[in-house]
Amino acid sequence: MSAADKAAAEAAEAEILYPQRTVTLSGLGDVTVHEITFVQGMEQGANIRPLVAYLATVFADNANPDYDDIAAVFEAHLDAVMRLLSITTRLTMPELADLNDTDGQLLLMTFWSVNAAFFTQRLVRMNLKSHLQTQATAPVQTVASASANSSAH
Repeated sequence: MSAADKAAAEAAEAEILYPQRTVTLSGLGDVTVHEITFVQGMEQGANIRPLVAYLATVFADNANPDYDDIAAVFEAHLDAVMRLLSITTRLTMPELADLNDTDGQLLLMTFWSVNAAFFTQRLVRMNLKSHLQTQATAPVQTVASASANSSAH
């Protein structure tokens, strides 16, 4: 493997482990969108729970929602999204509020591409919790009761 190939492979591996993207925004120059860290996710947990719950309904209706579906969730939870955008870009709220629509949409799409795994993990956790609660309330059928039920028919 050449040095260039090795460097490219290492860069690809780093991208998987630490996803981030840089976009150029009018008046602000290059802005890097970082992945939400563990601590940031914990700090924002209460703020983003309703957003994640709404995402769950979108994914329940369509396992492969398009960007417009995701954008509708973000629009419905603008305050939480603005906080997350500020955290992941290090832009201030006034800087975010002053973005033109083209730059705002680019930043939002980039935010989603960098942080989709963060939200997916929360959706999986939410579905697992729901599944476990369903299992806990379901009647338990033992082998003996199953045998009795089948012999009664």
